[in-house]
Amino acid sequence: MPPALDHLVPSDHPVRFVAAFVEALSHAAWRAFGIAPEGDALGAPAYAAPVLLSVWLYGFMTGVRSSRKLEAACREQVP
Repeated sequence: MPPALDHLVPSDHPVRFVAAFVEALSHAAWRAFGIAPEGDALGAPAYAAPVLLSVWLYGFMTGVRSSRKLEAACREQVP
């Protein structure tokens, strides 16, 4: 069996802060940003807003701001 993802990321890694921050946002906070966290019922399904916010925040914290570099990091890095 492969190890659990929690075992691959250290407990003090910054990605855990980002995950905790995004998970703590309430529906009211998402609405204040003008975002429907559950997505829109019309059209093609979109990427989940919490996932996109997490990737953007982690990229900003690590100095990766290019969307192409963020995409590569999502494929290549475990955190």
